Amino acid sequence: MRAVANVLTGLGALSHLGFLGLEMSFWDHPVGRKIFFLGCAVVAGVFGGMTAKTSILFTQALPAAIALGLVLLVSNRGASR
Repeated sequence: MRAVANVLTGLGALSHLGFLGLEMSFWDHPVGRKIFFLGCAVVAGVFGGMTAKTSILFTQALPAAIALGLVLLVSNRGASR
């Protein structure tokens, strides 16, 4: 149980570092807005999947997570050119 608590604490800390970067550097950038709102859709989908219906994970969270990954991939490739 302690290991689970430590992992969740670490994930929380990592998410806050991501929010820090978003708020400081990318908020006025189109990629930052896409990443933020897709992240909200993922969180809402996971929460809905855990509390309401499991199918919400596949209908909301999974497509948003895939889109978020693609946005990050495309933005990283564009930055390296």
